[in-house]
Amino acid sequence: MPTRKDTFENGNYYHIFDKTIDKKKIFSTDGLCRLFINAARFYMYDGHKASFSKYRHMLSSVKEDYSKDYFVSARVQVRLICYTLMPNHYHFLLQQTLSGGVQRFMGNLINSFTRYFNTRHSRKGPIFLPQFRSVSILRKSQLVYTSKYIHLNPVKANLVSSIDDLINYPWSSYRAYTGYDVPGFVHSNKVLKHFEYSQSKYREYLIGNENAD
Repeated sequence: MPTRKDTFENGNYYHIFDKTIDKKKIFSTDGLCRLFINAARFYMYDGHKASFSKYRHMLSSVKEDYSKDYFVSARVQVRLICYTLMPNHYHFLLQQTLSGGVQRFMGNLINSFTRYFNTRHSRKGPIFLPQFRSVSILRKSQLVYTSKYIHLNPVKANLVSSIDDLINYPWSSYRAYTGYDVPGFVHSNKVLKHFEYSQSKYREYLIGNENAD
């Protein structure tokens, strides 16, 4: 893998995205989308003693004990601000909280998902382009705009008919921004504070920008 020229600083925000090598629509099934997001949630924490694959296959009681022992004291290496999965690519808006966090998070996530996908489909080699793309977020307005851009992807790709229908798209953090889902591991307040923490004002912002670039 080529050496990255971009750097990631603690406390800063980054738009992270990548596409599949052959434009294969890997995020077209609920099972694969759910696996990818659950792996992302798992690897936001640094220093796991078990891989996500082993964690997935733990007995419920063992998994519960692992979660109690680990996630309470584990260090968060990135915060997930928003995300959208599209059939052949993904978008994350991340904040790095530990040195090297973005690269560790992305490396563990992509490696874990690729191993699962390749085993399931009896194939070898990478799924995504060799390096994920990253854009540094330099201003508050850019942070808000990037969240809008990420959330509107399914609308612009005609996967849903409108903003109103976006609430039914399950593989996006938009539902956490508008009160239909508990935010959970999505740190929506990092953006919503610019709308006085008003979910309705954020929705109005997206509606007003539905046709914008």
